Order: sequence, then structure tokens, then C-alpha cells
Amino acid sequence: MKKLNWLMVIMFTVILLSGCAMKQEITMKINKNKSLELSFISAFDDELIDMMITSDKEEDSLTENTEEYTDEERWDFLEKSLKDGEDSLFKEANESNLKAEKYEKDGFKGYIFTGKIASIDEITVKNENELDASDITEIADSKLFIKNKDVYKAVLPFDTNGEYDSSTIPSNMGIDMKLIVTLPNKAISSNATSVSEDGKTLTWDLMKLSGENITFEFKFPQNTMLTISLIIGIIIVFVIVLAAIISNKKDKSNSNLNKDEENPTDFNTLNKEILKNNGNQGIMDLYNTQTSLKKITDVQNFNEKVNDSNINQDITNLTNNEKANENNMDQDITNSIINDNNQDKQS
Repeated sequence: MKKLNWLMVIMFTVILLSGCAMKQEITMKINKNKSLELSFISAFDDELIDMMITSDKEEDSLTENTEEYTDEERWDFLEKSLKDGEDSLFKEANESNLKAEKYEKDGFKGYIFTGKIASIDEITVKNENELDASDITEIADSKLFIKNKDVYKAVLPFDTNGEYDSSTIPSNMGIDMKLIVTLPNKAISSNATSVSEDGKTLTWDLMKLSGENITFEFKFPQNTMLTISLIIGIIIVFVIVLAAIISNKKDKSNSNLNKDEENPTDFNTLNKEILKNNGNQGIMDLYNTQTSLKKITDVQNFNEKVNDSNINQDITNLTNNEKANENNMDQDITNSIINDNNQDKQS
């Protein structure tokens, strides 16, 4: 992945002739939010560093008389080696906003370079011919992924510029060169040399590759909570709109009822207004029905008035009859008295 400089050539040569060890490890972690975390470790054991220092002093020639150096001398040599040259790791890391820190673990000394991309969409293209992964350490300027719908595919060429052929290096040498990719979801496919049980962590042993591209495909997991929240939001909006429509209809109905109570006989105005607003046959039928009811009500009111008038006349006639009867009785009494007087006179 990283173009190897003269230092790498010397290291391979030294390792071939000794039991020294080196570690070159690239780690990519792709998170669920599409951010990408990158780290690159370049480290060597003390024996290898001492041999490189000695070789550097002997003008790049190898020597069996390797001196033993202090940790301070080793760190100074590593820093100088990784900083020298136009294609040095430090320069490329600085241009890509990678942070450099000393790395010392398991007997190895070196540097770890770390950085982060906010979204892999920044380094994603639509066509394979647009890919540019010649140097993964320059990740900010790289194009590592192809996106087809919701599937992301990485095609990373493993190019050493012919500086060494991994197929000719014995497997028992102390060279640890790996690419480790951790995905947010199980990989759809890959040519990784080993895969974790959950299918999310892919590891390539770069010493086993020989001009073969590194490839893997994956999808981001769907945000179930976001989908549920979106559905709930749509339902809530629908309920609010429906409630507003029902409330509006009730308000109109109550308004019409209030008008009807204030003027209950004004059927024509009410129903013509409803007919004007709605214009359907059902409301026309309602209008006709209510008009007929109005007429019936008017007839009933008229009949009630007639009946009330007849009842009043009957009461008047009864009263007059009673008064006439009383007058007749008074007259009969008067006549009886007169007859009695006349009979008394005749006697």
C-alpha cells in the first residue's frame, strides 16, 4: 500500500540474513455514521534498528559487526529515516492531517499515524476508473470506494513498485504486514485472508498477496429507530390533520345549529346556503324534505289556531246560553209571582 523507500529494501535484506522483525499494519474502522478512522503502524525490533543504523553508517552496505545502540539513538534514527525524503511518512501524514505518535509495544519501536474522515462519501466515487488508492496514507486525496445504490465496494491495489516480491519471501520470516478493516455491518463479500466470526472484521496478510487487489463490499445497517420515529411522526401528523378537519366540520355544524335556533323558521336561507357550498343531490333532497316539513308545520300551526278559535267560540256560546237560561228562570219566577198575586186579588 505504501510505496517502499530505500529503507524498506534494506530492512528486507537484513531480515533475510537475520532473525530480526518488523511490523507494518494499516487499520481502517468504518463506523455506523459513515466516519472512517485510519491508523498506520511502522515499527521494528531493536536488533533490526541497530543493524539499519550500522548499515547506514557503512554507506548502505551490510556488515556482520552490528553495534548495540541506546534507545535514544534508535528513536533518533527512526525519526530521521521516516522524515527524510520527499515521500517520507511524516510528510505524507502531515499533508493528510494524520497525527504521528511514538509506538512501542511487544518489543517493537516505531510510529503510529492516525486520522479520521468525517464521511467515507468524501472518498467515494461512482465509477471504478475514478478510484485512486495508490497511497492509502494520503487518505484525504484518495478515492477508495465505489458506491452502487446502497452498496459500497473498496478496490485497493497492493503495489510495491517491484521493490520486493512477497511470493519469494519465506513465510517464517519476522515480517508482519497486515491490513485490518472493521465494518459497521457484516461484509457482503471480500478476499480477506481471515474473517472474524461476526463477519465484520476483515484481515489481509499482505505477505500472502502477490499483485492481487484488496476488495470488499458492505452495506451500512439501517437505522431502525430512525425508521420507527419517522413512521410515528407521519402517523402523528396524519392524526393532527384529521382532528383539525373533524374539528372544523364540527365548528361549522355548531354554527349552523346556532343560527337555526335563533331563527328556526328560516329554512330557506339555511338550506340554500348549504346547497351553494356543497351542491350535491343528497343535500338537495334534505332541502326539499325540510321545505315540506315547514309547510306541514305551517298547516299544523294554522289548524291549532283554528281549533283555539272554535274552542273560544264554544265557550262564548255556552256562557250566553247559561245567561239566557238564567234570564228565562228569572222571568218564570216573576210570572209565577204575578199569577199568585192575581189569584189572591180574585179571592
